[in-house]
Amino acid sequence: MGKAEKKYYLKNRDRILFNLKEERKKNKSVRFCIICKKALPTNSHGLKKYHLGECKKVVNVLRRKEHWLKYKEKYKRKFKTVYQNNKEIYKKKSKIRYKENKERFPEKSKKYNKIVYKTKGWPTMDEDKKEKFREYCRLRDRKTRIEIMNHYGNKCDCCGEKNLEFLCIDHINGGGSKHRKEIKKSGSRFYSWLKKNGYPKEYRILCHNCNFSLGVHGYCPHNKIKE
Repeated sequence: MGKAEKKYYLKNRDRILFNLKEERKKNKSVRFCIICKKALPTNSHGLKKYHLGECKKVVNVLRRKEHWLKYKEKYKRKFKTVYQNNKEIYKKKSKIRYKENKERFPEKSKKYNKIVYKTKGWPTMDEDKKEKFREYCRLRDRKTRIEIMNHYGNKCDCCGEKNLEFLCIDHINGGGSKHRKEIKKSGSRFYSWLKKNGYPKEYRILCHNCNFSLGVHGYCPHNKIKE
């Protein structure tokens, strides 16, 4: 209240209070809450449209949403400028937050990424961007494959083949297809899984010929030649 409003209120205080009482008497008819649609108390102010407590919280949430929709673009522009000026600080904070709440993030991020990929991601992309994204994925998968092959010896344990194109990962105790179905990962995703789980010792490198003969016939002819 300003000084002029205070002076006016002090001069005409009795008249203002009398008018408010008459308005309350007129508005004594039953009114209902906007949120829960239950009757409001008769003692409540005539202008009130909702209950205090839970109904008020819901009203506040709706008001915030309306405010966000009005000034959405303005806030986005501000955030972009702040983020570009303080990019490293935001990255450090996001890494710390991910480490503290590592178990909670994957479920939410997977659901969100699936929705975005189906609606906004791949269908709306141009052909040039799609080709660039495919090339990026190929290079990334190739790097992970080379890292894994270098870790496991970069040659076939049976015949000693060293060409990367002929090599693959083999389960020493068998049951590779069942294991991949349980994990729900195959191909490049399986290589990334090996990297994340610290290169387990239950795997080895074989060439495709040795792997095929072991899977179909149960033995490899290289072992017979050695004997």
